[in-house]
Amino acid sequence: MSLLGVKLIQESKHVDKYIKDNGLLIKDEENTELKQLEIPESKIKEFIKLNEKVDTTNLAYSLLPINFVVSFVSQYDAYLGGLIRVMFLNKPEFLNNSEKNIMFSELLKFNSIEEAQEFVVEKEVESVLRESHIKQFKWLENKLGIPLRKDLLSFSDFIEITERRNLFVHCNGAISRQYIENCKENGVKGIDELKIDDLLDAKPAYFSKCYMTLFEIGVKLGHVIWRKLKPEENNEADGHLNEVCYELLINGHYKLAINLLTFATETLKKHTQEMVCVFTINKALAYYLSNKKQDCIKVIDKHDWSATNDKFKLAIEILKENYPESLEIMRSIGNKNEHLNAEAYLDWPLFNEIRKTAEFKQTYKEIFGEELIYKETKPRDLEDILTELKQIRKETEEAQNAENDEIIEEVESINEEAESIMEE
Repeated sequence: MSLLGVKLIQESKHVDKYIKDNGLLIKDEENTELKQLEIPESKIKEFIKLNEKVDTTNLAYSLLPINFVVSFVSQYDAYLGGLIRVMFLNKPEFLNNSEKNIMFSELLKFNSIEEAQEFVVEKEVESVLRESHIKQFKWLENKLGIPLRKDLLSFSDFIEITERRNLFVHCNGAISRQYIENCKENGVKGIDELKIDDLLDAKPAYFSKCYMTLFEIGVKLGHVIWRKLKPEENNEADGHLNEVCYELLINGHYKLAINLLTFATETLKKHTQEMVCVFTINKALAYYLSNKKQDCIKVIDKHDWSATNDKFKLAIEILKENYPESLEIMRSIGNKNEHLNAEAYLDWPLFNEIRKTAEFKQTYKEIFGEELIYKETKPRDLEDILTELKQIRKETEEAQNAENDEIIEEVESINEEAESIMEE
C-alpha cells in the first residue's frame, strides 16, 4: 500500500508536469478558482496515457485492501474446514447424524469403508462451509455441546467482517438490507447510521481490526475444539498457545496478545501451575509493553508468587522496575539455567528496557563471560524498502553491463578470428 501510494503521487506529478511544460492550464475569467485545461489535438494522446496510469494505480490503491480482506476471510474459511475435518477424524460418531447419503452406484466405487467415510466427511465439510458464518458457529456449538459465542466480545466484529466480505465479493461493497439486518441481530455498533446502497471500504484501521479479529477467533476456536476433543493433550495445547502469544509479543501485537492471554488465564481453566505462571507473566508483560504499567501490576498482584522459582521472581522484579533486585536474582540464577540462558536475555521482550542499562550489560558479562552484543531490530518502513529496491536495481544494471562487456569482447574475438581466416 505504501509503494502504491508513492507510485500514485509520482504519476500525478507527471501529469502536473506535462500540463505545466505544455502550457495546458488556463483560468476561467468568471471564476478564478476554477482550473481548466485546453489541450490541442497533438497533445491529447499523451495526456490521456498519463492520466490512465493515474487511474489504474488509484484503482489498485482502492482494491488492494478490499482484496486482502476477502483473502483473510477465505483463509479463515479454509482453516475452519480443516478444524471440522479434524473433528470428524477424531470423533467419527459426529457423522452418525449426518444427512449426507451415498448412492449405491457411488458406494461401489470405493475400495474400503475408510474411502466411503472420507467421501461423507468431504460432503459434510462442504455443506457446513456453504452456510453463513453465524450458522457455522451454531453448528459447532451443537456438535461440541458447548457455547462458543458466550463472552466472545469480538463475535459482533467477526460477523460484520464476514458480512462485509460478502458485499465486496457479490456487489462491490454496496450495503444491502441483509447486511444491515444480520449486523443488527448480532450487536454490531453504528449500523443505524448506514444506508442501503452506500459503498463500504477497507481503510487501514478497518484492515487492522479485520486481521486481529480473525486471528483471535481462529486461535480461540482451534484451542476450544482441541481441548474438547483431546483433553489428554492439554499440555501440548498450552505449549502451542504460549508460543503464539510469545510471537505476538515479539512482533509488537500487544493488544492481540493481551486478548489471547486473558483467554488463557480466565476462560481456559485446566493448566499446570507452571503454565499458569507463564501465561500470567506474559499477560503482565503485554500490558507493560503497551505502556499500561498499572494494569501490569494488577495482573501480577492477583497471583501468589511465594512458591515460584527464580525465573518468575526475576520477571516480577523487572516488571516492577526494581532493577537492583533483578540483577541480584540474575546472578543467583547464573549460566546453567535451561530457560534463562544467554539467548533468552537477548530475545525475551521482558528485558527490553533493563537491557539498555550499563548495569545489566555488566551483570550479563559476569554471568556468561562475554560482552552483551544486542542489535535492536525494527520493522522495515517504506524508506528501507525503497533503498533495497534501488540497490537491487543498481546491482542488476551492473550485472547486465558486465554481461554486455563480456558479449562485446566475445564478438570482437570472433571478428578477429574471422578476419584471420579470411587472410589465410
